[in-house]
This record gives sequence, C-alpha cells and structure tokens, in this order.
Amino acid sequence: MKDFFLADGPVFDRNFITTAMAYDRRERDPFPPVNIYYWGHLVLIQALLPGLQTSDVDVRLEEGVVILSGSIPHIKGRYYHAERYSGPFCRKVPLGVEVEPRPRISLQDGILQVIFRQRRVT
Repeated sequence: MKDFFLADGPVFDRNFITTAMAYDRRERDPFPPVNIYYWGHLVLIQALLPGLQTSDVDVRLEEGVVILSGSIPHIKGRYYHAERYSGPFCRKVPLGVEVEPRPRISLQDGILQVIFRQRRVT
C-alpha cells in the first residue's frame, strides 16, 4: 500500500498525492540544480552535489553544452522518509558563449564549481 498525503488543489479543495507521485515529479525535475554566472571572461557553473567527490562526477563540453553526469549512491535500508535524489544523473547545460575546452573543476561542501574561460574571438 502506498503512502499518501493531502495537498491543496482544485478538486474539493484537496488532492490526494501518493509518495510515488512525489518521486515521479522529482525525477522529472532537472538534477543537479545549477546556477550559471558570467563575469568578465569567465563562466562559472555551480551545481549542488552533496556527498560526492570530483572523481564521482564527469564534466564534458560538447558543442557549447556542458554535460554533468555521475551517480549518487543509494544507501540500503528501510526509509521512514526520503526526498534526496539517489541514482544516476545527467544534466545538460547550454552555455550560450564559446569557451575554452578545459575548465577548472572543484567540489567543496557539496557544491561543484566548473569555471570556463571564454574563448577570445579574433
């Protein structure tokens, strides 16, 4: 039997939402969440990846699109409540500018930072 909870909605002022439905929504949302900053000649991408190391994440640049991929391990056991994502992920982020192919990559306190230098137009 699936767990359910109530949420405000248009039908009788409440909708029934199952835990499975919440997970389906989570799996449709882009993961990991990212911020992209442009300043000067640099492009900074920050992604939330708690619990991982830089060796756990693959960062590729393909035709102006940065691809972040990897896997977050699922800890076995019986969960009372689980919202954090586990499993493989692949996030594609279009940059909108041309960049050099080799970024600086760091991961500290659960935040992946990928810094690209913009390619000079000559």
